[in-house]
Amino acid sequence: MKIKGLLHVHSNNSFDGETPIKKLAKLAHKQNFSFICLTDHLEKQSNISKIRKECKENSDSQLKIIPGIEVEYKDSHILSINFLDKRLLTKTSLDTYNLVNSKPQSLAILAHPNKKRQLRGFKHVEVWNAKHHGSLAPKSSLFIKNNINFCGLDLHKETHFGKNWIEMKVSKLNEKEIIRKLKKGDFKICNKFFCIGAKQTISNRNKIIFILINQYFTLLQRIVYRTEKIRKKFPKLMRLLQNVY
Repeated sequence: MKIKGLLHVHSNNSFDGETPIKKLAKLAHKQNFSFICLTDHLEKQSNISKIRKECKENSDSQLKIIPGIEVEYKDSHILSINFLDKRLLTKTSLDTYNLVNSKPQSLAILAHPNKKRQLRGFKHVEVWNAKHHGSLAPKSSLFIKNNINFCGLDLHKETHFGKNWIEMKVSKLNEKEIIRKLKKGDFKICNKFFCIGAKQTISNRNKIIFILINQYFTLLQRIVYRTEKIRKKFPKLMRLLQNVY
């Protein structure tokens, strides 16, 4: 069966998240998402068991909420999915990424890099972060041959929900198969306009198109958010761009 799910989602267990896991589950059911990869920022080891418990309580036969955390790594972050360990709450390194990915039922991803040099040593990369790169297209310069490319919401509030997502085919809805597919790169990264295979290389033509789309909407976003006159004069445009971007 074909399913879709969300990656890089923060709940109110994260210091910068607003939405309870229960509400995330409700939104997922409403929009027909079958899984959520939660990646909260944690400062205390005690919160790990709380997140595991809430993810289990709000999962059911139609929705799997997979626990995870986001940890700092140099000028970026690492997403650790289904591997919540106190060792990750201290200093992280490339060894952290390798440690998580050495576990069959866990997955580590380099989150929201901006430059190619940041990708050195990483195979699983978030090339399309809706918050940092834009919700309409991935960051084309991050596509590297033989890498597995992910999209993530970097969701911190309800309005970020569903701006991009992952699609895959599974024989049965469970965490084990979802992570296996993600790790292998057997999925597509999508939004309402297009889908791209996780291992797919993109043409120079499409790279240019993605660059232009992101630059255009980044410019519009800056104008709308930073100019008070435009906010007051064009409230409908403001609301439209908030919904799209």
